[in-house]
Amino acid sequence: MASKKYQYKDGEVALLGGEAVLYLVKDTWYLRCWLPSEKKYARKSLRTKSLDTAEERGKLEFYRLQTDINSGRKYFSIDIKQGVALYLEFRRNEIITERTQGGIVAGRWKTLETHLQHFLAFVHKDTKITHLIDTQLLKYPQWRRKTATKGKVADSTIRNEIASINACMTYLHDVEKQADFRKFQIPKNINTTSNVDFQKIRRQTFTNDEWNGFVKAMRRYAPTASVKNAHKDAEAFDRLLVRYFCLFAANSALRTGEQRNLTWENLSTEKEGNKLIAKVTVALGTSKRRHNSREFWCRGGEAIETWKEIANHSTGLVFSRDGVEEFPKSSLHKHFNKILEEAVAVGDIDDERATQLVPYSMRHFCITQRIMAGLSYSEVGVAAGTSVSQIEKTYYHLNDEMKRRYATADYKLVDGVPKPLL
Repeated sequence: MASKKYQYKDGEVALLGGEAVLYLVKDTWYLRCWLPSEKKYARKSLRTKSLDTAEERGKLEFYRLQTDINSGRKYFSIDIKQGVALYLEFRRNEIITERTQGGIVAGRWKTLETHLQHFLAFVHKDTKITHLIDTQLLKYPQWRRKTATKGKVADSTIRNEIASINACMTYLHDVEKQADFRKFQIPKNINTTSNVDFQKIRRQTFTNDEWNGFVKAMRRYAPTASVKNAHKDAEAFDRLLVRYFCLFAANSALRTGEQRNLTWENLSTEKEGNKLIAKVTVALGTSKRRHNSREFWCRGGEAIETWKEIANHSTGLVFSRDGVEEFPKSSLHKHFNKILEEAVAVGDIDDERATQLVPYSMRHFCITQRIMAGLSYSEVGVAAGTSVSQIEKTYYHLNDEMKRRYATADYKLVDGVPKPLL
């Protein structure tokens, strides 16, 4: 960092052998030095009328600037609109084009863009990044709720938006060297210890009786007798697809997106005792955690083998009409809701409860069943593709039942050997 060749005027003083210049504005001394990397002069008030003090402060300020520039930090800040554009372009390069790649899907990128548009509206898009302060988001929840144009904004939505905003700030600090801090402080009136609405999870989980009623409704909605005509009747085929999709979801705990992207190449069945189990590989790029893959065994092998015969394809996407095109999410929800209506019509599921059940409810149901069967959180977490702490927090409501089992557990001795009393 050096000063350009310059003819000094009256009221200007060379500093550090000409690396910088002190100059007067009215009666206050300023520092000026050339920044080659940005091809501009940096100017800074030294807030003094004394030349001796200005020389001392000028040297300190020059060395500070030199340290910042050498570390890659920018002196001239861009506005936050430009910063967001840089971040979104960076993340755009992570969009995957194949299911086996690690990265983000186009829909996730669009969500990031939406979150950051709200942020730009809150802080004003022309604000310089260096003018932002780390407490600026403390009033974001109130503003977000007040300005929402479509209904109420859930706390979980605001939490997700703040996470996206802070990811952007971290990028602008670490990579672009534009921000003075990495993350905004989190508003205290938003629960950020978890992104889980515990009561919602509890409401959205099938009870045993409800699941049994749902299974019976699936048999009526997509009867086995319709299999022979499935390839001649698109509606019958879709109904059967959703029936076996749901059966496997309730046995595998796969996320809806993971299951829609599951391929025959990543699925097999094998005999384990008197059960046919399924071996599942969730490929890189198809999981919610797109940089990780996982492998696990689960129940539901019989459903897979039956579906393979019906589907009449053994390569490509498992739950697909042709193994190539993903089964539309809208079609999955349509048939799921019709099955619920069937169960409600005969009284197997309460009408109000049906409004709370969604395809994701089958994942909740499976995880609940595995925990209640005595599997550890670690075992369930590996198969479900989530952390032990997340399992503990999400399914905390099962603790009451486990505590009750602990309190009432007993045994008796049979030939000197303790046998649990169930």
